[in-house]
Amino acid sequence: MDGWLQKIDEQKLFILIILSLLASTVAGTALDFPWLYVFPWLLLSAMAALLQPSFFFYLLFFLLPFSTEYEFDNGLATDLPSEPLMVMIMGIAVFLFASDRKMRSRPFWQHPIAVILCIHFSWIIIAALFTSIPLVSLKFILAKTWYIIVFFIMGGILINRIENFYRLINTITAGFIIVIAIITIHHATIGFSFEFVNDTLKPFFRNHVSYGVMLVVYLPLVWVVFQRQEYGRLARLFFGVALALIITGIFLSYCRAAILSFLFIPAIYAIFKWRFLKPIIALFILCVGFLISYLLWDNHYLEFQPDYVHTISHKNLEDHLQATYERTDMSIAERMYRWVAAGNMISEHPYFGFGPGTYISFYRIHSSRLFETYVSYSDNDLSTSHNYFLLLASEQGIMAVMIFASLCIVFLLYSENIYHRLSNIHHKRWAMAVIISQCLFFINICMADLVEVDKTGSVFFLNLAMMINLDIISKNNKNHPITYETI
Repeated sequence: MDGWLQKIDEQKLFILIILSLLASTVAGTALDFPWLYVFPWLLLSAMAALLQPSFFFYLLFFLLPFSTEYEFDNGLATDLPSEPLMVMIMGIAVFLFASDRKMRSRPFWQHPIAVILCIHFSWIIIAALFTSIPLVSLKFILAKTWYIIVFFIMGGILINRIENFYRLINTITAGFIIVIAIITIHHATIGFSFEFVNDTLKPFFRNHVSYGVMLVVYLPLVWVVFQRQEYGRLARLFFGVALALIITGIFLSYCRAAILSFLFIPAIYAIFKWRFLKPIIALFILCVGFLISYLLWDNHYLEFQPDYVHTISHKNLEDHLQATYERTDMSIAERMYRWVAAGNMISEHPYFGFGPGTYISFYRIHSSRLFETYVSYSDNDLSTSHNYFLLLASEQGIMAVMIFASLCIVFLLYSENIYHRLSNIHHKRWAMAVIISQCLFFINICMADLVEVDKTGSVFFLNLAMMINLDIISKNNKNHPITYETI
């Protein structure tokens, strides 16, 4: 950065802080208002944030595994400490972006991935103009804004070289190890119970799905750091233990989607390594089109309605898996209940949906009694459609799905080319880790809503930013790091 921050005189800054400390102390004592004592510390924090924004960015990722949902008395809820930090970093990012002209005029912002993400966000605003609940949609837009600014824009600014990528994953891994160890020990005290697995995740995770998915999408990123030859024996041991804990955590989460996606890792690697992506995408689109046509034709979807009496929750993994195969598992049946409701919402408002963030308010009145389960009216975790594409279509219209699907496809196509264009082995490993992580995320959002969740949505936006940076690196013959002057 060549903005005014570089010109700050450290001695004058120190004097300013000391004077503010003395002034606030005198004023707080004279006015009997102790809150004034906090002012110099707020000033110090603000200056530190502007001078060292990367510290707070890394701190956020370290704290993400520890983040917990907190509900206030007035009904509002937030994630602590992640959301306050995200708001702070958003302010830093906006200030840096506004104060540094060079940062605003570089290839990063013109990349097709960034452009489509901007279109995606713009459509959310357009859909919000037709929303059924304006306040809910406004809150959704604000949350989406800081997700994009913090994880995509700030991630693109800071994670612009391989050393910064390693530093970020080191930070994340340190937080992971502590949280996974706490959860695993707690789980062990109840005999690794399947029935009570969600209880062992409190207060860090809402349910076993968010836990399992967070672990599986970060696994490839931790793996590539483990492969770094420059690390000594102790560091490699640390990452070896971390990988073992993460893989153990994935399987002990009992999250079927996370475990299944984990098993797809070799196939994903082969597809991108041997350039099979285009036929796979074409085949996938054909299969999705055929499935939708079949389900809607002559109401074939009604064939999948559950048996209310025999569709129950199960207390052990073996019965759970058997019920999945026999279509008598409650969680699968409840997903169908939500999907049918989303389908009815889409048919009623196909162009702009019911409004961003409004699915929870409308899905029950659009549900079908044929797909009810005994938990359909006792949803304590306020979960949504359990399919991100259906969620988008029901809240923002069919166009929102087309835009988001375009973002996913463009990301994948560019990623394949970028991977094969890179010549530096470290950059190629970095690219492949991002590719696998993002593909695992795409698999899991077919069964859960994870983009607007801090623990999982963070990696989605960060992967987009890192792949753009890798594209810029790949177009440089020497593959040297990106600097602020080349973003």
